[in-house]
Amino acid sequence: MRSRDEGRRVFGDDSNTTFRDNKEFGGSIFTQLEDAFNDLMLCNKTEAMFKGLERIEKRDYPEKALREVLVNALVHRDYSFSGSIIINVNDERMEFISIGGLLPGLSTDDIRIGISQPRNRNLAGMFHRLHLIESYGTGIRRIYKLYENCPVQPVIEATNNAFKMVLPNMNAVSVAPTKRTSPVTAQVQKVLDHISEHGRRSPVFTGNQKDPRI
Repeated sequence: MRSRDEGRRVFGDDSNTTFRDNKEFGGSIFTQLEDAFNDLMLCNKTEAMFKGLERIEKRDYPEKALREVLVNALVHRDYSFSGSIIINVNDERMEFISIGGLLPGLSTDDIRIGISQPRNRNLAGMFHRLHLIESYGTGIRRIYKLYENCPVQPVIEATNNAFKMVLPNMNAVSVAPTKRTSPVTAQVQKVLDHISEHGRRSPVFTGNQKDPRI
């Protein structure tokens, strides 16, 4: 069985405007799934950190999440259109865009909690029999479960004719910078001590200033 082609594009910025590389995947649905997954794993960098003497490695994206979102894009796209599935990759996230919006009556909230209404029942059944789908409606919930400890969560967007899922790069999640404070000088410390002891009612003078009341 053949599918419309998939295309992976790599960008150098988070707005996906600085083009770096692209690759097309053709052949059967299963060939596209395997080739696209293997290619994305090459983009899935590993970062290492040490906790004491233990080396801890962490991928940018959970491997199972990449698998689930690829399967979802292939099984639920609208094959009456000839356009390709688009995968955009940058340093901050991966975006998976497939043709075919949600079926009438469904919302993105419904999809997130596990409601499933297959567009292509025969294809979904084939993937299920091959154990590429464990159970209908569990894939999206499994993705969110994999990101439950990540400050930035996956995002689902849908229009009338397209479905998009965004996976954040777990290693690129920025930590708010610590506010730098200036060192407290001896003179400033005297002022702080005086305010702490006497409150703000009396003016405080340091150095060679003259008291304006004289």
